[in-house]
Amino acid sequence: KRFAANNSCKVLGPVTLTKGDRTARLDAVLVGWFGVFGIKSYGYNGQVYGNAGEAEWVWVSADKREKFANPIEECTLAARLMREALMNAGVRAPESEAVYVFTDSKLEMCIPRNLNPMNLSDLRSYLRKDKFQKDRGYDLDVMVAALEPFVEK
Repeated sequence: KRFAANNSCKVLGPVTLTKGDRTARLDAVLVGWFGVFGIKSYGYNGQVYGNAGEAEWVWVSADKREKFANPIEECTLAARLMREALMNAGVRAPESEAVYVFTDSKLEMCIPRNLNPMNLSDLRSYLRKDKFQKDRGYDLDVMVAALEPFVEK
């Protein structure tokens, strides 16, 4: 939220994007001059195991073992669906990205580093990249209006 306030961004969320039988849920979407940036967060503790080609990843805690949808695939779908919604609203060449973030600092991520798993510190660093400072001339009101129908009430 601090990034959004300091960079004149709007924050929407949670957001559920659907196309056909495929659904992607994001906890927050930042709408800014740079485009849109979705965040899928997981508050898991213990360990998470996963790989790019696996449909499901596994979360293991002291008393639980649970499968969840591959977050890479869900974020890829979310970015595509946000881009489509923006293009349908007349936004030309919209920049759209979504990432997954594990919020518990004690989580052991048993995930290949090349899959770019993020914790909160990684997310803060990522948001400092130059691409988030670029003004691409987007109309924020149009982008927010295009995504508002997907915001959970």
